[in-house]
Amino acid sequence: MKLFEAKGEDAIELLADLLDPISIISTDQKVVTCLRTKQYIKAIKFGMKSHPKETLQILALCDKGCPAEEYHPSALEIPVKLLQILNHPDVGKLFTSQAQTEAVSSGSATESTEDSEG
Repeated sequence: MKLFEAKGEDAIELLADLLDPISIISTDQKVVTCLRTKQYIKAIKFGMKSHPKETLQILALCDKGCPAEEYHPSALEIPVKLLQILNHPDVGKLFTSQAQTEAVSSGSATESTEDSEG
C-alpha cells in the first residue's frame, strides 16, 4: 500500500494530496459523532455515502498513489482497504496523539491570561 511505503518527498506530496479529501470527510458531523463513539464501521459508511468522491480519492492515493480517475476497486476491496488504513497502528497513533493534544490544550486563552494578570 502506497501510504505505508512512501518516503521523503514522495511521502510529503502524498500527505499534502490527502489533506483536502480527509478534511472534507472529517468535518462531517455524522462521521465525527461515530468516530467519537468508536463506531468505526458507521463512520466509514457515512463517509462513503456522503463523500464518495473524496473516499475514492483517499483510497486511490493511499493504495496506488494514483488519481481517483485511474482507480477502480471492487465493492469488496473498498471496505478492506479502508479498514487496512484505519487499523494500521501508526494511523491509530496519529489520531490518539491528536486527541491527547486537544485535551491538553482545551483551556481558554483568555482564562489563562486573566489568571496570570491577577
